[in-house]
Amino acid sequence: MNINLTFIRHAQSKRNVLTKGRTAYKNQEEKLGIPNHLIPITEEGKKQAQEVGRQLSENWEKTHSMEEVTVFHSGFVRTKETAKVIEEELRKELSKKGILLTLRCEQNHLIRERDAGHCFEMTQIERESHFPFIEEYWEQEGAWFAVPPGGESFVQVMDRLALFLTQI
Repeated sequence: MNINLTFIRHAQSKRNVLTKGRTAYKNQEEKLGIPNHLIPITEEGKKQAQEVGRQLSENWEKTHSMEEVTVFHSGFVRTKETAKVIEEELRKELSKKGILLTLRCEQNHLIRERDAGHCFEMTQIERESHFPFIEEYWEQEGAWFAVPPGGESFVQVMDRLALFLTQI
C-alpha cells in the first residue's frame, strides 16, 4: 500500500501574533482569555492556508496517485480552520485541472500540539511567581525531556505521534 503523508502545522493563530514566538505573554493585556482549543486563525493565517492549498495543487499529479485524501486534524479550532481553507483552495485549484478530489477530514487527538501545561495562559511574571524553579529545572532536564507543570515533554509528544503513525 502506498501512503503519501504531508504534515502541515496550523496557520497563524491569534496567540501566535500576541506572543510573537515567546512562550509566555508579556502582560495581562496580551492574554486572549479563551481556552487553548478555541483559539482561531487570523486573516493572515487564512492567506497562509490558501497558499499551502495552491502549493499542494501544483505538483499533485506527480505526488499523488489517487484522488482520495484524508486530512487529520487535532480538533482545535485553529487546526480545523486551517484544514478547511486548505481543502477549499486545493479543491478549487485541482478542479481547474479536471481533478475531482474526494477528501475526508478526521479528528485525531494524538496529533494535537504539545500541552504546555499550567503556564500556557500565564504572563512571564506569573510563571516566575508560581513556578520559580522552572528555569533551573529546564536547564537540568534539557528541553526535550523537561515536562512543564501540568503539561508534556517533547519526548512524550513524539511518543504520541509515533502511536498516530502506527494507527494510520
